[in-house]
Amino acid sequence: MRSVALIFSLAAAGLAHAAPARLTDAEVRAFVARQSKAWNAGDLGGYFGMFTPDAAFTDQARARDGRMVTYGTSTVAQADAQARRTFATSKVHETTMLRAVTLAPDRSRATIASAEVTTLAGRGAPRRVCAERAQSLVVTPAGLRSKGQTDTVVRCR
Repeated sequence: MRSVALIFSLAAAGLAHAAPARLTDAEVRAFVARQSKAWNAGDLGGYFGMFTPDAAFTDQARARDGRMVTYGTSTVAQADAQARRTFATSKVHETTMLRAVTLAPDRSRATIASAEVTTLAGRGAPRRVCAERAQSLVVTPAGLRSKGQTDTVVRCR
């Protein structure tokens, strides 16, 4: 009898893990806030730990005529290395203004749109860089993670 109860408990636990998570708007907003907090604290391990191993980081700019000019796409390791070089020479602060959260119908993933204002203070006068960010989030066994982001540099207003 005891083994039947144990088998039933294990089966129920397995079913609980098999059921897809239902992502909420609040969870997505909290995730973005944690990302921002880690970035601004210089916790790059924590920040890049919030991405899936196959995440892609694309940087581009909108030209005056509306064309997109892609600067390149990086892996997590490449983006981490670049961020570490930047943080080594500058004080970096980013302000995130979340503009939209779109949940998939099954609520296993979401997309976000945000505006970013990054201030870099190092040698010389501080610089401001403004961007529109698109990011895709997915529920993984390790929790909510980003599949990557596309930053489109725009003129600061």
